[in-house]
Amino acid sequence: MKYLSSAFLTLIILNVLAYGEAKLEGINFIKITQVEDRLSISYYKDNPLREEGKAVSPVDRSPVCGEGKSHWALWVWNARKLENRWEAFLRTVKDWDIDRVYLQVNEALEQSLLDRIKALGLEVFLLDGSRTYSLNFPPEFLGKFEVDGVQVDIEPYLMPDFNVKKEYYLREYLRVLNELKPAIRGKRLSVVIPFWFDKLKLGEKPMLEYIFEVADEVVIMAYRDNFEEALNLSKEEIAMGGTYGKPVFIGFELHKQKDEIHRVYRVDRNGLVHIGTYKVRGSKLSISKEKLKSVRNVECKGVSGFVIHSFGAM
Repeated sequence: MKYLSSAFLTLIILNVLAYGEAKLEGINFIKITQVEDRLSISYYKDNPLREEGKAVSPVDRSPVCGEGKSHWALWVWNARKLENRWEAFLRTVKDWDIDRVYLQVNEALEQSLLDRIKALGLEVFLLDGSRTYSLNFPPEFLGKFEVDGVQVDIEPYLMPDFNVKKEYYLREYLRVLNELKPAIRGKRLSVVIPFWFDKLKLGEKPMLEYIFEVADEVVIMAYRDNFEEALNLSKEEIAMGGTYGKPVFIGFELHKQKDEIHRVYRVDRNGLVHIGTYKVRGSKLSISKEKLKSVRNVECKGVSGFVIHSFGAM
């Protein structure tokens, strides 16, 4: 991995501060994330190092698993490639007992492709989302197709100022969900969230409650290199799914991930003070096909099924 010098990183941060000084009120910490030679910046009111390294809570509410039959679903991010790899898609569906596909929507999508997938006995959900709180397509476009449901994967937490304007972003997130629900004409609404959403509140109410109130199902991105830890990370969402009577699916990452270096700085009136660095190993964020296939015939209480990310990694 290439490492950039601390002097160069500090120069980048100072340039950002100079450019956005008027917008940085309330920012006490800055984090620079480095993946190979790519950099991204995030702003914080509170020290992000406080949460880093905390032990996962005990497995007191982790679901009990045993031999059985679960639903298996597959994320497909490119409909055009799916058509070009149709035979490989058929093999994957058969080998993994896939019974549902979440297919990313595009402007050229035709009902004939959706019908072709459904003819295999699969459920089809359209998938839309972005790295903000918005969708790429209007709700009316998503609602016009004959499918089993619509899935939303929007990620406002990737915005640099998410941790400074958290309430604003979460309210916009919920606005999108609530506007989409009636527009999809009774189809099921699937919402994708990261496992740590159970830590968020909007006002005094847990964000999870708002999500489970509007969603018909929730998919947890619990990207880890082993099955048990992914379940443990998702136990709060699984429990809430039982409370609301809503299906909960657990998503697993097959694509190999790159290591991340996170450098945290405190914003001081005399400059920036480096207060800590930590590393996130990419190997801990994805699971091998062999490991995942070994639990293909496992059923876990409170978990409706599992989702594979993605067809491109099969």
